[in-house]
Amino acid sequence: MSTPNWLATLEKLAPTVASAFGTPLAGMAVSALESALGATGVDAIQQKIESGQLTGDQVVAMKKADQDFAARMKELDIDLTKLQLADVADARAREVAVKDSTPRELAFMMISGFFVISVVILGGLIFLPDNMTKIPGPAWALIGSILTYLFEESGGATSYYFGTTQGSSDKNSTITKALTAISGK
Repeated sequence: MSTPNWLATLEKLAPTVASAFGTPLAGMAVSALESALGATGVDAIQQKIESGQLTGDQVVAMKKADQDFAARMKELDIDLTKLQLADVADARAREVAVKDSTPRELAFMMISGFFVISVVILGGLIFLPDNMTKIPGPAWALIGSILTYLFEESGGATSYYFGTTQGSSDKNSTITKALTAISGK
């Protein structure tokens, strides 16, 4: 799955905060960024980052917020990686319960599409190099975009079916700690 540009930038500037997005701790991550950027809400944070006009002070504040957030996660004994992997386990459990073949079929199409296009391009470059040079630049850009998309989605599908998951007790413990931290009790 492709990462939006602003999240890719956030991952570089504040990786710990960025890793909390998509987890039950996203609210805490947003709060940390709101303070650092002087913005309220995810949309405002996104606009600040996408504008490309972050000041040096804002970048420093984001890095400090990331360090503080990481320290808070350590203090609460919360492993964000385990929390993210728990989502994968939940998705797999859903698939087992619902017995829906659509995710499997989509994954097969993505992975197959990636390999077919890769083999066709490689075969063309090896066996028909003169014909390949006749393909215009914009067409190569489109082919590259399609191949990149299929590559990223294939990676997601592969991770989904063959990735590592954590036990539900780890997930429940982490979520309980996070909710306790949020509620302050």
